[in-house]
Amino acid sequence: MNASHDHSSLLERLTSDPEKNIHIIVKYAAEAIQTPCCLYNRYDQDKHIIFTPACIGLPPDFGGALRPEGSICYEKTLNSEGCIVAIEDLSATSYVKRDPIIKQNGFRSYLGCSVTIGGKVWGSLCVLDTKKRKFDQIHVRTITGLSKALSLEEERNQYRNALRQRLEWEKMLVDISTIAISIEGEKSFIDGCIERMQKTIDVEGIFIWKHNPVADTVSVLSEWIIEGHISQKDELQDIPTSMFPWGMGLMRQNKLMEYEDIEEVPEGHEKQIMRAMGVKSILMIPLFVNEEFYGTFGFEVYSHHRKWLDEDIYILRTVSQIITKAIEHHIAEKSLEEANQELEQRVKERTKELEGKQKELEKMNKMLMETNRALSALASYMERNKKETERHVARSINNRLMPIVKRLSKERLASRQRADVDLLASQLGELARGLEKAKDIPSMLSPAEARIAAMIKNGLSARDIARQLSISVETVKTHRRNIRKKLGLQNKDISLATYLHTKWEG
Repeated sequence: MNASHDHSSLLERLTSDPEKNIHIIVKYAAEAIQTPCCLYNRYDQDKHIIFTPACIGLPPDFGGALRPEGSICYEKTLNSEGCIVAIEDLSATSYVKRDPIIKQNGFRSYLGCSVTIGGKVWGSLCVLDTKKRKFDQIHVRTITGLSKALSLEEERNQYRNALRQRLEWEKMLVDISTIAISIEGEKSFIDGCIERMQKTIDVEGIFIWKHNPVADTVSVLSEWIIEGHISQKDELQDIPTSMFPWGMGLMRQNKLMEYEDIEEVPEGHEKQIMRAMGVKSILMIPLFVNEEFYGTFGFEVYSHHRKWLDEDIYILRTVSQIITKAIEHHIAEKSLEEANQELEQRVKERTKELEGKQKELEKMNKMLMETNRALSALASYMERNKKETERHVARSINNRLMPIVKRLSKERLASRQRADVDLLASQLGELARGLEKAKDIPSMLSPAEARIAAMIKNGLSARDIARQLSISVETVKTHRRNIRKKLGLQNKDISLATYLHTKWEG
């Protein structure tokens, strides 16, 4: 079987799934080089571990994840920068004791080639045999070509994972935006956002620190921590911002705190707390609500050092903006609701007050009407009494005083005394004539007209009179015209009420 035929056979096996293709290539490598064991190792630089996504010839209970120290694929192949590493006899090396795969399976020979993406070592393709073996140039070319094929599949896989992650992040943004549409409570909303984020974001701790502007302190409002890591939320409450001068300075200036390794953080209380919590990498994003400093959004990693990519930061900043805008909207809705409740309460109080005043006014109006009726009756009585008194005085003057004055005038008096008697007679006569000529208004009117005239004199309007007497306003106006006619008030400029006040005293 020549090399060309072998490669055609491989191409026929490959699929559209890069993960499946990696297994196909590893299996093909074992067949082509005719070795009992072939494995492909990836190196996770952030977590500093080696794990095996595909292998042939290892036991089913093989864990597939190793620390890199002592591993031949890490120390030889991954650090060879693309060079082929071939070892005919492993017993002459320290790896028979240091490498757990070689030690546990009794491998005697090794051939490996690094897998790179964009010039960066990504992993290694390795073949091992249980007997001493010298690998020839065909084997070297085969493993070199298959390593390049793995590089292509890893690159495809990386693009696919990046797209998949992008879709997951966008779905997370949609979900959080949906949560933000209707907020029942500020903390429950933030708890929901953090719960949704931990399912997508590759971190081990998420925190929301809230600032208290009155006390100038910060407290952990909400958190999520990966299982196995102890929460210190209860201890991180009401901490004065003066304890974090450097970190709070960054946050208040709306600057990120972004560290792949917290040992690069300036010495201070911030760094001490991070060390105490076992933080290795941290990203903190400041939060501003209504242009006022609200707090911080924190993301932490405890197991390894993580590099914060620009696209990660962009997405997390977008999430923080969704959260702050939702909180702003919630605060505005709450303020509006409180204002509406206060306005409704004030309207109720004002309505109740007006109802009370209305009742009081109705009561006073009723009392006034009753008083007017009493005053009208009293006025009628006093007017009659006045006229009766005037008539009595006029009769007394004419019947009693004037005869006496006339007798005195016939007596023989001195000139001065006669002048006094004449003056007295003249005054008494004029007084009697004036009393006799005074108009007796009630006597000039009908009983109904006299009653209405008395009410007009006391200041009641036509509508009030109509309501009290249970008659129409037009009937009251007809009585007013008749009263004016009987009193001789042809001039419309003369007020009937004023005239009655003047001519009908009491």
